[in-house]
Amino acid sequence: MGSHPPSTQNCQISLGRLRVNMGNIYMEQGQYPQAIKMYRMALDQISDIHRDVRYKIMQNIGTVFVCMGRYADAITSFETIMEDQANFKTGLWMQSLSKLVLNSAND
Repeated sequence: MGSHPPSTQNCQISLGRLRVNMGNIYMEQGQYPQAIKMYRMALDQISDIHRDVRYKIMQNIGTVFVCMGRYADAITSFETIMEDQANFKTGLWMQSLSKLVLNSAND
């Protein structure tokens, strides 16, 4: 994206935000596969320059995987974030997921 003019960059960011909003709507409706698709499309629209936005989208993807019961996929999403930018919220999700998975295995 660095080689594109600023107007193209702004357009791509706007498209990314639109995809995130659509993903949020699908999430609210319980249409999890569609939500993941929109979040991933948003990631494609937003460059690495906007890392904080990309991490938030990846966190949304991890949250959707939790709602779907796909814990391994959720953990992968959260681990990717933690490798580059450790933060409290993501760490808390990782801890909660670990406990949930351990409790499920013991039942």
